[in-house]
Amino acid sequence: IEPLHSNLLSRITAGHKFDIVACNLPYLSEERYQSTSPDVRYEPKEALVASQDGLGLYHELLQQLPKHLL
Repeated sequence: IEPLHSNLLSRITAGHKFDIVACNLPYLSEERYQSTSPDVRYEPKEALVASQDGLGLYHELLQQLPKHLL
């Protein structure tokens, strides 16, 4: 296991390939965030809310993954 810190795969060099990529991306839309219970909102908002109904970063990651997966 080799942990790497990067904004999605932006710091990963070309040719660096992975068997598995694990991440904890934001997954809530702004609307859903506003209706969550206060115990969820102890996390920083940036860790919970993303564009495109909460899936924006997932879309970005899926576009980057093919060139980095074995």
